[in-house]
Amino acid sequence: MATTTTVLRTDEAWNGEKLPDHLIGKPEIVINKVLIPPKTNLPWHHHDLMSYAYVIRGEFYIVLKDGTKEKHFKQGDVLCETVGSIHRGENRSDAECELVVFYPSKKDMPLSVLHPECEVSK
Repeated sequence: MATTTTVLRTDEAWNGEKLPDHLIGKPEIVINKVLIPPKTNLPWHHHDLMSYAYVIRGEFYIVLKDGTKEKHFKQGDVLCETVGSIHRGENRSDAECELVVFYPSKKDMPLSVLHPECEVSK
């Protein structure tokens, strides 16, 4: 017999911000597998759309650029990303981290916006 377990049901991102209204327009669903090598920081970026992730293996932190919040995620965790807040993922461990990220997007919309100007000030 099949069973269903809800692993995430929320109206807030991982940092407590309320989620915005859904996008309007031609939908495009994107699902990415992301591999973060050990001891690697992803670039500073933000999202203009909602996204959700499942940690398949490993662990990582998400850190807000303004320094007000960070959160640790590990294998089996799920998270709802922030919208509009500059942040990055950090794999501080000695093992690779693997995520599956779901983006309920709009046709041809960028999934993230990079902030290279933030890389010079750590």
